[in-house]
Amino acid sequence: AIYSTGKIRNYSLLLQTPKLLVLFFAYQSLRLGYGLKWLVVSYVLIEAICASMRLLLAKRQLNLSLPLYFNKCLRKLILPICSSCIVSYLITSFIPEFSTRFFITIAISALIQYFIVYVYSLDSIEKDLIRSMINKIKKRI
Repeated sequence: AIYSTGKIRNYSLLLQTPKLLVLFFAYQSLRLGYGLKWLVVSYVLIEAICASMRLLLAKRQLNLSLPLYFNKCLRKLILPICSSCIVSYLITSFIPEFSTRFFITIAISALIQYFIVYVYSLDSIEKDLIRSMINKIKKRI
């Protein structure tokens, strides 16, 4: 939001230009015969680098406390995201490809991620809010 009012050029060049590397890595990995998994891995790594650069810029310009940000936000997301990625990878690695494997992978990884987010990442107030929303939906049905 800080860049929506003025000097956005340098910010955009710094954070958006590295994303063009995905095209290079995509071309090279497909040309060399690597699978699409390596394309996704390179995309995730480049996005992680850009997100890290965005955090460093926010720290410098907004005096963001990185340890506080990590404890309040990122720490709660690491386990659900990693577990979902690991489950998706295991499903695609060990189950042979068939017409509905894509949908099965999405469903199982989403359910696992929702469960882990609920158990691990939410505090009691957020859990109470979800329970009340589920009860309202049950009453309507």
